[in-house]
Amino acid sequence: MLFNTLSSWLVINGQYTEEFNIEQSDVDGVPQITCWVASQVGKNFQVHYRDQSRRTFRATVSIDGNKCGGRILRNGKISGHLDGISTSSTTLRPFVFSSLSFTEEEDLSTMGSLSNVGQIEVAIAYVVILGNDALRPYQVPAEQKVNEKAKKGIDHQTRFGDTVQQDVMRAVKTRQIGKDVVRFCFRYRPLEVLRAHEIAPPAPTPVASTSTSSSQRTKKRRASDEPEDVKPTTVDDDEVLIISDSEDEKQRTLNRRKKMKIKREQVKRESLSVPMSGEVIDLT
Repeated sequence: MLFNTLSSWLVINGQYTEEFNIEQSDVDGVPQITCWVASQVGKNFQVHYRDQSRRTFRATVSIDGNKCGGRILRNGKISGHLDGISTSSTTLRPFVFSSLSFTEEEDLSTMGSLSNVGQIEVAIAYVVILGNDALRPYQVPAEQKVNEKAKKGIDHQTRFGDTVQQDVMRAVKTRQIGKDVVRFCFRYRPLEVLRAHEIAPPAPTPVASTSTSSSQRTKKRRASDEPEDVKPTTVDDDEVLIISDSEDEKQRTLNRRKKMKIKREQVKRESLSVPMSGEVIDLT
């Protein structure tokens, strides 16, 4: 999401996360940019932020209504990220999407705490650095357990993974200049829920395979391209072999052969009826 020179985005399992239905509103005099993203159970995520103006600013991250720390960017550095909640100056517990846990207990106070579950907020403010300060690790929030009747369409929450090492962190004292410049709000739900509410586009329709029909058409084309299988036609007289390109031609050839045969027979009969000189023919 983008606001003037400032921007923020999520990276889930190492991949940039697509944002849906981006909207801008005003909350207590502070611009708020809101979008929806698809959460994936068991996947780690990082919260990224950037300011092209190169001013010193603070990014404070809250998840499910719990403050999870922040970062100061100064000395011309324009971008940073937060990938977990710091438990000491050298360790943190990563952000991980998980399913909402349910209980049969009906606790009104627990039901009321769901208002911010499924939401990641990044508040950006310009600050002045006053000096060094002692690092105060954040307390890791417990996983939410709610009565199923009170979940209100919320299926996922954020838990905190196993402790990992991080670069040494130092704390500084700051003074904020005015109000927050902007708040970026990511509302996360399972992809199928976003599709059901027409927030995310529907799943692509599978395209029927055309390989079979293409193969059949190819076979038909090849069959039609092959020359006609012409069988030889034989005539009784002198075993003459004739290759004909058409039935008409074959018929004409046969007619010619018949006429030639009849003429030869007539000649033979005539030669038999003519006596040779000095030869007696017995006709009895």
